[in-house]
Amino acid sequence: MKSATSRVVLLLSVAGSAKSLDWVKAGSGSQAMCAGVETDCDDAASCTRVAFGPCGGVASPEFYFQAEVHGFAFINATDSAYLTNMQELKGSAIANNSYRAIDGDLTDGDATYARITAGQYVGTDPSVSGGYIGMASYLLKNGTISTNQNDFLVPDGPLKSTTTSKKACIAELDTTTNTCGAALTYKTGDFKFSLFGFTTGSSFALPSGVTYLGIRTKLTKKNFPADVEVTFNGKAKTLAGLTAIGTSDVTSVELTGTNRSLTMNFPQKYNVGDITDVGEASTPTATKDVKIKVAAVDGDADSIYVDYLFDAADLQAANKYFVYDPTVSEVSTAVSTGSGSAVVSEAALARPALLALGMGVVAALLHRP
Repeated sequence: MKSATSRVVLLLSVAGSAKSLDWVKAGSGSQAMCAGVETDCDDAASCTRVAFGPCGGVASPEFYFQAEVHGFAFINATDSAYLTNMQELKGSAIANNSYRAIDGDLTDGDATYARITAGQYVGTDPSVSGGYIGMASYLLKNGTISTNQNDFLVPDGPLKSTTTSKKACIAELDTTTNTCGAALTYKTGDFKFSLFGFTTGSSFALPSGVTYLGIRTKLTKKNFPADVEVTFNGKAKTLAGLTAIGTSDVTSVELTGTNRSLTMNFPQKYNVGDITDVGEASTPTATKDVKIKVAAVDGDADSIYVDYLFDAADLQAANKYFVYDPTVSEVSTAVSTGSGSAVVSEAALARPALLALGMGVVAALLHRP
């Protein structure tokens, strides 16, 4: 994708009292979709908040998903017992850190899209032992884009204020040719994201016993009918009761109601590899399985926690990277809105929900109390 023609770069520690969402519309007519972010934010939740929903015939969605981050940690336990032994990881206190860039009107051929990029160094001194976590998310406003890589805007090094765009393969590794896999295609209304992290430092080392890098996010349904039921893994599991999902891996979340229903399919793969001398992400050394868990939010029936666990075994040395890039299968469902009926792609709703979850992974690191 081409570089920005205009950009707003924000330090996420800036104060801001506005809590309303600014919406961007993709597509037209009854199938238009909208994405919303808080351009002014003052804490981790508001700085990471992302929303997405159908907005045909209206300026902003009447119902939508909203997600925000709750934490990032090293995990010293198995994936089924990860809540028992966690070490919170915070952003580095070095100068010139905490970047968030919003590009509202970019082009790639005949396609137009909006982009949000963010990232931050983590660790006490990332020049000795630390890392960088970044993300890039896109709302395709019009047209079609095919790509097997994403660009990530990152600083040129710890303590530096200048930035460079770095590329990373987002397709699964083609093990036959040992190359980045086939290009992925996105069309009008799609909202996708990628997460990119790499280790840094002259003496890099993870704390002893770390098994996973874990991220907790919160997903909330806004203004959905009261009859909507939440289930998991093909409606086989629920949050509680005899069919409780517990610590089992999550592959999908289903929301089923009388007039509105959709499925969010959680991709299970991410790439790992080595950073080359020129700073570009090399061909992945492997495509790995991510662990995804869910849990109830006390006192909030409209929300669930979604936790991502990444294997620490692939991040034991400096200049190792990981990339997580969701894709969602297309299924259409009839959805009733206040201004009439529309056919809304379940994937169109699912992608942004996943985007918000993943975006939170990165943005959680961007806010420093």
